[in-house]
Amino acid sequence: MSLLFDPSDDLLKYNSIRLEYFKLAENLANNFLQYDYPSFKNMDTVHTKCNERVFNKLNQAVDTAIRSLIAADINDVDDNTFINQY
Repeated sequence: MSLLFDPSDDLLKYNSIRLEYFKLAENLANNFLQYDYPSFKNMDTVHTKCNERVFNKLNQAVDTAIRSLIAADINDVDDNTFINQY
């Protein structure tokens, strides 16, 4: 099968990164549904447990993003900067 156009190196790199984060989000969502969601029986348990569990999952995503930035030779962004800006 031939493509309508030859994708640039930048487009290929972008797509690779996009797929990495898509897979990460999909894995975290599935993990949440399997392990966390069943424990939310009512609004009280959502209120008491949800923040901790969701922020834990978000922190995993931030760690992955920071590693990607470092791999791309972008070394001036730490966890706090990333969270505050993005």
